[in-house]
Amino acid sequence: MPFTPIHTVVAYLLNRWQRKLNLPALMVGTMTADLEIPFVWLFTGGLYNRLILHSLLGAAVVGTLIAALLTVFAYPIAVSSSSG
Repeated sequence: MPFTPIHTVVAYLLNRWQRKLNLPALMVGTMTADLEIPFVWLFTGGLYNRLILHSLLGAAVVGTLIAALLTVFAYPIAVSSSSG
């Protein structure tokens, strides 16, 4: 998807379809693949724009690991600091 925030719509629809799935984890997981784009662009000068996280194997293995780590460690911090 060309716009990362639109990924959250997919997460929301998955959560509505299967309530047992964790919505924050789905939201982080759907946006994880686009975390590589700024770094790839910076290091390649725009030569490449998609690498491992945009492949099926990379998304399944690396993307899931990154999403799990972000959900466990970063998401609670972001939520607690935004609530006041």
